[in-house]
Amino acid sequence: MQLIEREVKHQRIVAILDELKLDQIVLRKSPNTAWFSGGRVHVPNSLDSSCLDIIISRDGYYFHSNSIEAPRLSAEELFPTDDVRAHPWWISRDSLLPTGSKVGSDIQGGDRVVIPKLDELRFSLTEGEVTRLNEIATDAASALFNITELLKKRL
Repeated sequence: MQLIEREVKHQRIVAILDELKLDQIVLRKSPNTAWFSGGRVHVPNSLDSSCLDIIISRDGYYFHSNSIEAPRLSAEELFPTDDVRAHPWWISRDSLLPTGSKVGSDIQGGDRVVIPKLDELRFSLTEGEVTRLNEIATDAASALFNITELLKKRL
């Protein structure tokens, strides 16, 4: 993912903030946090919520995780310039997240407004995502062709 793609996604969320007259949105679902961050956030993969939360406002965003995952996320999954905030692993993230009638989220928690529409933001690909998808499809087709040719020679 390129930083420009993240900015496109940020603007899509800002449009929802404006539409619903909210101040912040908290992304917690793994598919949504992976979509926005461009990183692998499914540790562990048995939960609906991600190993990090993303708090987004009109002015920017930050990533929030525990003190075990935060260094890994910073080193492996996020941009070096990303604002990553950590808390001790034994403290629940729920109590540290913004709440209130002006805060939306993709899952229930606190008194945040649940916004099912957030899931739909992932349905439209950015230009960079389309380019990568085309490259992957081309590579996959080439690999399939090559293996088919190899198998034909052996038959």
